[in-house]
Amino acid sequence: GSKRVSSPWQRGQSQTSQPCHDCSSPDSGQSLERKLRASGIEPLWANEYRFDRWDANRNSHLMPEFRTVRSWSAHPNGLLLIAGGVGTGKTHIALATAIENVITGMHVRYTEAEGLLGKMKAAMGREDDSADRVYESWGTAPSLLVLDDLGTEQHTEYSRTVLENLLSWRLVRLRPTVVTTNTGLEDYSNRLKSRLHDKGRVTVVKLDGADMRPTQPPVEE
Repeated sequence: GSKRVSSPWQRGQSQTSQPCHDCSSPDSGQSLERKLRASGIEPLWANEYRFDRWDANRNSHLMPEFRTVRSWSAHPNGLLLIAGGVGTGKTHIALATAIENVITGMHVRYTEAEGLLGKMKAAMGREDDSADRVYESWGTAPSLLVLDDLGTEQHTEYSRTVLENLLSWRLVRLRPTVVTTNTGLEDYSNRLKSRLHDKGRVTVVKLDGADMRPTQPPVEE
């Protein structure tokens, strides 16, 4: 079956309704769908946000970067930082990385930075969850964490501290992490910037170009 769901790469665009082909098998479909949902991924995205759905003709100038991400996805190691302007395909290849690794059995969590902050703040407000337990649940438990849109969250001292501590926690423990951003991370500390320049642990991919998202036709009045 299928249902209507907004595609993350088309925020503000029309909704799509397509079945997830990988979820259609009666033997493995339900299990995969559960794993995708548990990872924060809508099962229907598994049809659209895949490496083989990348438009090689339209994005030919980005093929070296695409190959770098696909190679990293096959053997996640350290932190993959995907930077670029709005609509350059960051979320597409980040989700493709997440989905491919869910399918292969890895424990994956996908979330936007703003949403993650809300989840962590709520958890830290519960009496039975200390800050260390919350960092453990997000910093260590997921074998692969995909953090989308870092830098677009509301900038406060609290948000910077939480996100920097989380990324540092995962880097020190060598937990594979994907981060996408369309900012230069100027608002973050020099300590985090320095760690993101550690070529032994961090792979940086820059996607240049114009916004490639579908545009809506003008509405006639």
